Amino acid sequence: MSADCGIWRILPFTTGSAERQLAQTEALWRAVAAGEAPETLRWYGYDAPAVVLGVGQRETALDQAACREARTAVVRRASGGAAVLANGAMLALDVALPAASPLAAADVVESYRWLGMVLADALRGLAPYEAGRIVLVGAAEARADQQAQQAAQPRSAGALRGLACFGTLSPYEVALARPDSAPPAKLVGLSQVRKRGVVLFQVGVYARWRGADLAGLLMLAPEERHALAGELDRRIASLTEIGLGTVDLPALMTAVNAGATEALKRG
Repeated sequence: MSADCGIWRILPFTTGSAERQLAQTEALWRAVAAGEAPETLRWYGYDAPAVVLGVGQRETALDQAACREARTAVVRRASGGAAVLANGAMLALDVALPAASPLAAADVVESYRWLGMVLADALRGLAPYEAGRIVLVGAAEARADQQAQQAAQPRSAGALRGLACFGTLSPYEVALARPDSAPPAKLVGLSQVRKRGVVLFQVGVYARWRGADLAGLLMLAPEERHALAGELDRRIASLTEIGLGTVDLPALMTAVNAGATEALKRG
């Protein structure tokens, strides 16, 4: 990847363990917060599987023996939300902004809008035949989805999907419309961290997805794992569903970099 794109600093794509990537993310936001780095995009992937817990999520949600057997590390991120399966199929992006940046809006929810639009436009450009299915999640739609999850019968698949960050929708994430009135499936997940002097957005998209890979690591009864795996397959989409794969990841990064540059120019 290019080392520079307009007024963004774009760091080279790297792969590494989840622990290493979290450390690099922290170093990035600290540098931006201290005024030592400008607006920065950092693309990365994982060379070993890990479950990344949200800042407030308990480790008791995980089956530690299953994680050890699957050689899956357990780490914790600084942003909220639930568990994320970080593996070789996930492409991740950090977007670090000084708090004074025009893209770091004061409204936490609305601050996601520009990034969601950039990601959706990039995916539509790479998968034009599926463009009509690639949608931006509205705030009301996300709220209704979260309320449905919270109101679902306890221990049902609909309730348990709340254990997975990708299992529920948030405003301005990118989703894939499904046929037959099925709920849209999350295609690109977003999270946010705000510290003094910096706003950090984190982005994740799967080239491939299998719900059983995450459900099998959670502290659930066998029948609950099976039901949740099916629910996560219904609720989460991957690039394969729009005809893309790992070979298309460089083009996706390039398209998002270009879109982010235009967004920053517009302010």
